[in-house]
Amino acid sequence: MNTYPRVYLTYHGDGNVGIGTPPDASAPLVMGEPVEHLRVSMKDYLAGEATWRTPEGDPPPLGVKILLLNPGGVCVIGTWSEWAVAWAPLPRVPQHIKEVLA
Repeated sequence: MNTYPRVYLTYHGDGNVGIGTPPDASAPLVMGEPVEHLRVSMKDYLAGEATWRTPEGDPPPLGVKILLLNPGGVCVIGTWSEWAVAWAPLPRVPQHIKEVLA
């Protein structure tokens, strides 16, 4: 029977997920064993004024970086591709933020 080391996924609250070894890592996970404590969810978010646009209603610009909504509902940055469900422009970076980044 195959066994695999136990790992834990932790949601950090800032959109990042960590993976690590629990304190009782000596107990291997047996293939087919139910996973009792795996829960990955993100409940909190802040939505602003921007809205998603569909390519049918508002054709996306080509060859420039935009926000893309994939079929799983995840936002990524990239150039338009047919796999994307919707798109939105990137947010503008105001001068005071550019100064912080400089």
